[in-house]
Amino acid sequence: MKKIIATDLDGTLFYPKRRMTMISSKNLKFVQNYIDQGGKVIIVSGRNHYFTAKVVERINRPVDVIGCNSAFIHSDGKIVREEFLPTNRIKEIMDEINRDFDPVGYFLMSKNHNLVTYDRHRKFFNNIGHRFYYFTQGVYREPFINSEYIFNEEINHGEVHKIMMFFGISKKAVKRAKEVNKQLREKYSEIETSWVRSFIEITPKGCNKAEGLKFYLNHLNKSNDDLVVVGDSGNDISMFQAFEHSFCMKHAPQSVQKYAKNIIRHFHDLEKFLIKE
Repeated sequence: MKKIIATDLDGTLFYPKRRMTMISSKNLKFVQNYIDQGGKVIIVSGRNHYFTAKVVERINRPVDVIGCNSAFIHSDGKIVREEFLPTNRIKEIMDEINRDFDPVGYFLMSKNHNLVTYDRHRKFFNNIGHRFYYFTQGVYREPFINSEYIFNEEINHGEVHKIMMFFGISKKAVKRAKEVNKQLREKYSEIETSWVRSFIEITPKGCNKAEGLKFYLNHLNKSNDDLVVVGDSGNDISMFQAFEHSFCMKHAPQSVQKYAKNIIRHFHDLEKFLIKE
């Protein structure tokens, strides 16, 4: 029986980056052939509804989606799970985070908005460097609204899937995000947090990639052994720990690689393992 492949996007299925075609030809061919031969693929990403739908369209095959680290799960075109951050508590948590850790800004993904940004110091999202970087991202670009007002409205009254804290683009910022994430995990039991380079992702309790995949396997009446997971970031660690057939990309930080059973250079290298199986 063919395994279910659960794949991260950025740094995994999207490695190496292809700013015009999104997915490299070898990775795309492997995914399409695998599905055509009876296999199943599910995207497991921190990305939102809008972006994951674009990826599925590009693959041009039936692909299920676990998005925002499992705050929503699509299976066979239907939403089978959807969770939101606790409105009555998240505002207090955000105020405490701003006071204690002073992040540069935030990204927010909700039921009403695919992406809202809030630049706390009004320096990053409006500068020339950020605009140039955004332009060069090609097909990976996501439309966003930079608005403190809309951000706060969603925090206070919306249905929020995920918030991302941003600490900057330097190596120091990456180290800072990793340290702060440890503190947040110890302090707040009512949310999930995960570290992704210079970002910290905040999702509802129980909404990490491992828990999302467990829910998905139960939904399909499949076992853990039916699954292969592959990723490259801190938010992939939970699924590396939970599933035996785990693969991490070679370019990932050592602090992430150590949790996976296998290391691969490219996503399509999975083919060798699956043929052997």
